[in-house]
Amino acid sequence: MFSLDTRALLPAALLLVFFCSAQAQKPDSCPQRTVVVNARDKQGKFIEGLQPASFRAVLLDQSLRIQSSREGTKSPRIVLILDLSGSVNSSNHNFERARFLAGNFVAASATPHVALVLFSDRIIDSLGFDRSPNEILQRIAGLHQGKGQTALLDSLAYSIGLFPAPEPGDAIYLISDGGDNHSKLHEKDLERELLSRGIRLFSFMLSEGYFLTEDERAGVADVRRLAQATGGSIVSAWQDQSVKGGEQVNAQLRHAYDLMKRFYELGVELPPRLETEHRWELQILEGNGKRRRDLEVTYPRSLPLCSAVNLDKVSISK
Repeated sequence: MFSLDTRALLPAALLLVFFCSAQAQKPDSCPQRTVVVNARDKQGKFIEGLQPASFRAVLLDQSLRIQSSREGTKSPRIVLILDLSGSVNSSNHNFERARFLAGNFVAASATPHVALVLFSDRIIDSLGFDRSPNEILQRIAGLHQGKGQTALLDSLAYSIGLFPAPEPGDAIYLISDGGDNHSKLHEKDLERELLSRGIRLFSFMLSEGYFLTEDERAGVADVRRLAQATGGSIVSAWQDQSVKGGEQVNAQLRHAYDLMKRFYELGVELPPRLETEHRWELQILEGNGKRRRDLEVTYPRSLPLCSAVNLDKVSISK
């Protein structure tokens, strides 16, 4: 396995090797993909009992065979990644929010497999999946407000490396104001890697919509695109500090945690000789074969060729 230096991010040259490894796979080496899919009604309630015939998948105007459909049986592994850059500070209350949200996730989500990454313009610290929830809570409780620039995309790439071999349900939960003024990595490269490993991105955005810097606007847009592309979701910051406003935020958080933990695993058969990634469409059908429009369906928007990327020889160093 590769070693982790928690004091540094991937250098640019190594990032290129890291992400190009996914492209070296042979086109037909994995003709079936396991895809994580979420189906919710308008109240956000999980839709139970969906069978392979309940889905219609189309790629390049060709129907794909759904070989299997089952609700996820294992608790997902989730990397909690927390922005501690200079814009996350006490003057705008972002630090207090970020620390509360991180602790709330560990304590209230009931997710047993959690890792923690703290970042600014570098990786400040990381605790792997072998650490207990109490250890992670103690580390969060001892945090000091942020400083330095923000390497958001590079830090997400680092977090990908904390996962062992891919498993259905793997996810990253980012708590950040969305700004990025220090990353070397491009959003499209990161999207490709998240999709190839089947990792969903969820995020709580701390920034207020009317007072964003140019970096924050661009970063928030990148995170939103990545969340949508990978089958994750975004929770926006709250402005209402009343009891009612707090109840609304708690409801949003519970919904986000449920999205992370409860999902379907679809076995999707890919067409032969598929040489590049392509966007696809997935629909849920009624009994008469018509599309159900009363549901929200989230899923990775591209079907990469293979989910496994060989990282055994990759070393993260200064």
